[in-house]
Amino acid sequence: MKAILGVAMAAIVLTGCAQPSAPSQDGQLLKQAYGKCIQDADGKHDKVASCQTILEVMKQSKAHAAFAQKESVSVLNYQQCIEAAMSGAGDNYTARCGKLWQEIRASNAN
Repeated sequence: MKAILGVAMAAIVLTGCAQPSAPSQDGQLLKQAYGKCIQDADGKHDKVASCQTILEVMKQSKAHAAFAQKESVSVLNYQQCIEAAMSGAGDNYTARCGKLWQEIRASNAN
């Protein structure tokens, strides 16, 4: 009887140890998916907008909330810049948009 209780306790302890890695792994997968989304977007306004959904999910994770919030601001700034450039604001916005895009890419290079 003590052996069965010992095995059950060991299983409970091991299960408790194994569970925290799953959310961490999910967070890493989300970050990789977001990085891939940004890479594939290649600066295109509509494709960058679709990456926002991944950021919204990442905001719910404590481990990635700060990153997701910062990236959301960067992506929104980039989208506004592109819209201004498309409205005919000229080269000033084109250079600024390029800089914003490089910052977004750099933060996802890891």
